[in-house]
Amino acid sequence: MSSTIGTDPTIQVSRVALVTGGSGGIGRAVVERLAEDGFALGVHYAGNQAKADETVAAVLAAGGRAIAVGDDVAEEGAMSDAFDAVEAEFGGVDVVVNTAGIMLLSPIATLDLADLDRIYRANSRGTVVVPAGGPPGPPGRSDHQLLHLRHPHPVSRLRRIRGEQGRGREHHAHPRP
Repeated sequence: MSSTIGTDPTIQVSRVALVTGGSGGIGRAVVERLAEDGFALGVHYAGNQAKADETVAAVLAAGGRAIAVGDDVAEEGAMSDAFDAVEAEFGGVDVVVNTAGIMLLSPIATLDLADLDRIYRANSRGTVVVPAGGPPGPPGRSDHQLLHLRHPHPVSRLRRIRGEQGRGREHHAHPRP
């Protein structure tokens, strides 16, 4: 499924990104940054279209282009439909940022098999299905990209990557040697 909210077809689009889980958390931050960089965006959501529509509205209000596309990242057909909707709107997909995931904040002993199945489907199966659902890349170009972003503490991770001081080891249950 997809919904378009007031896109302006007169705006030239140079790059297009599909962001899974783009309606909240890390995904929304990625959408906002890519919009600032001039990307047209497919904002993917799994269950909350209202949040995706809010994200799309924010991109549009800032002068960008975006549509909301929703479905299950673990279903091959569903992800193909999401790619098709973004391609139909913007002419292709250059970048896929896979931020969709589930993190249940509870002791594992309190989870039942249905919880573990949901986590597996989104976090593991989705990691395989998302790139398989999309096209091999734009015709005549080989610079398309796929990124998987799921670090539970992305800000501290980015600080460590940049060499900045952050709250490193205290985020890990068992300090690294």
